Amino acid sequence: MIHRYHEILRSARAGTLRALLFAVIICIWGGAVQSSSQVADVETVLRKRISEYYDAMQRGDYEVAANYIQSDSRKMFIFRIPKGPITRWKIESLKFSPEKTVCDTVVIVGRPIPMPLPGVDGIPDFPLQNQWVLDADGEWYLKLPWKEGENPMLQLYKGMESSKGSLVVSGEKPPAGGKEPQPEARSEGSPQRLIPDPANPASIHIGEKATYRYHYLNNTGIPIKVLSAHGDCHCTSVQQENPVITPGQTGTLQITVDTFGLPLGDVQKQVSVRFSDNPDAELVTLRIKTIPNFVVTPQIVNFGLVKKGLPAERKVQIVNGSGRAVKIIQTYISEPQFTLSLDKTELGPGENLVIIVRCDPTQEGEFADRPMIRTDLAAEPLINLSVRVQIVP
Repeated sequence: MIHRYHEILRSARAGTLRALLFAVIICIWGGAVQSSSQVADVETVLRKRISEYYDAMQRGDYEVAANYIQSDSRKMFIFRIPKGPITRWKIESLKFSPEKTVCDTVVIVGRPIPMPLPGVDGIPDFPLQNQWVLDADGEWYLKLPWKEGENPMLQLYKGMESSKGSLVVSGEKPPAGGKEPQPEARSEGSPQRLIPDPANPASIHIGEKATYRYHYLNNTGIPIKVLSAHGDCHCTSVQQENPVITPGQTGTLQITVDTFGLPLGDVQKQVSVRFSDNPDAELVTLRIKTIPNFVVTPQIVNFGLVKKGLPAERKVQIVNGSGRAVKIIQTYISEPQFTLSLDKTELGPGENLVIIVRCDPTQEGEFADRPMIRTDLAAEPLINLSVRVQIVP
């Protein structure tokens, strides 16, 4: 009997040691092993976090909502991401990764729109696709898909514009079989041919297209033609049809540059051109100067410290430098602490528009927004501002 008791005791101790060892493994691996009840509770926990986030967004309490954003993106959420009023929301679906640390979510959100849409009455619903991640502190956070400095609203608009079509980035297509035509041996001493046309534009308004022409002379004794021409990015397209140029005659190569999405200022683009009598490509460097359609002063409106209950105003001036008449279609600002008023809605070339940015400080805290002004100028349909304030007692 005593012997049997000792066997039971040793077995119990061994079981205890195994349990302790298992617990240590769980701690070492950061809780990667979860019980079935813990796994079942993951969805409940995440739904609670999502609900708290959207409740704060619906109240317009962006300071609280920021607590549900990943820590390295909170500054961008507060100061950069355009925020608008939400009238309703509903969690549509949750799709977890196998390890239950990442979840792709779809939330249906009802929110007013800054511009009318054909066939849409009232406040439409938008399906928002977001990703939530389980952080090291054991909490779920919303992961923002944009990098620091990006404007999601403007990027969305540009994405819609770019979906209308893409530019051809190469010249004549290779024949079937995937190989380009091989050039003939070039005559010795033949100089570089491509000479820029003196009438090429010195500058381009941002968002517009411009054509650059380069002329070349056939000073050889054989007919020549351009076999291919390739731009170094999607913004540069080259004519696809290039005729045969007989000895002593001149040809022209046309290069079109679309500046939509290019930075302001001096930009260089290269086009590689291959002639039929030269095995080496000739590089053409386009030196482009992009200039703004609108000069905004100042672009950043910082009210600084403003006492609660004491309204403040700032003036912004916009000069129409596009060379065209421009209409203001609509303004959009989401933060209720700010309002915009315009002195006119039509600007002739060179005319000024004055915008009064008003802050009605009804709530203490730090607030920021990215107001947008929609125009009918296809080259630059949106003018962006940045507004911020710190409201104190």
